[in-house]
Amino acid sequence: MDIDFDKLQNNALDVGTPVVILHESHNGEWLYILDRMHRGWIETDKIALCTPADVKTLIHSPDFVVVTAAKGDIYRHRSLMEWHDYARMGTRFLHKGKTEDGMVHIIIPIRRIDGNVSFESAYMHASQVHEGYLPYTPRMIIQQAFEMINEPYGWGGMYGEQDCSRFIKQIFDTVGLYLPRNSSKQAVVGIPIGEYPADTPDVEKQTTLAHEALAGITVMAIRGHVMLFLGFVNDRPYAIHETWGYREKRCYGDRVRVINRVAVTDLSLGRGSKRGSYLERTYAIRLLAQ
Repeated sequence: MDIDFDKLQNNALDVGTPVVILHESHNGEWLYILDRMHRGWIETDKIALCTPADVKTLIHSPDFVVVTAAKGDIYRHRSLMEWHDYARMGTRFLHKGKTEDGMVHIIIPIRRIDGNVSFESAYMHASQVHEGYLPYTPRMIIQQAFEMINEPYGWGGMYGEQDCSRFIKQIFDTVGLYLPRNSSKQAVVGIPIGEYPADTPDVEKQTTLAHEALAGITVMAIRGHVMLFLGFVNDRPYAIHETWGYREKRCYGDRVRVINRVAVTDLSLGRGSKRGSYLERTYAIRLLAQ
């Protein structure tokens, strides 16, 4: 378990993420940077220097596409013979139109030998991006969540993947709703429809979910974890979430069941264990309504 949770890593940046450099290590190999989600150290050769005007163009240009696939492939040539990298769901790129064969022409920042930025052409499949943001509806959020089904878990972006809060953030990024990075911060966003002390019975939470929550735009928070509520099946509440695993009660004590991916689960998972079920541990339910 220690291998999968490197507490020294708290985030991973996608291609073209604007950052501010605050400090440089003594040997020049690391930069201490700030982006809109986090601050931390990053290798110097992963950063390209640019002007404030360049950053404003990246952030504020009305001509952009947003990645809607779990991972969108980026190619340097329209023939798709030169793969460059991938970008995770919710990443934005400047949009320069479509090619005759239906590829989307984008602009990506490339680090030159001198460390400065060069903005160059690249191409993506039209099926993996959307021109502008997607419409914000519960159905659209659920659709984007299921685009991520079975995507592996990655604490703090380890292995190029995402953890529970990054999963939630990515799917809402596609509609232009930028949530905080961490689950504790996401637990205080939106309209509070339920706040629960530790001894709250499950029936009270289920009543809230049944009568006040909207499937697709309701998040549920437990300590260190966040989930997207999907609805009820046979009177049982379900959620979709990026989860590493849960505890199952056995005769000899708790057993850890590893899921390690985005999954749809019954919120009773974990019931009877020392930690309790997902529903028992839920302390906040928030509606992300406009």
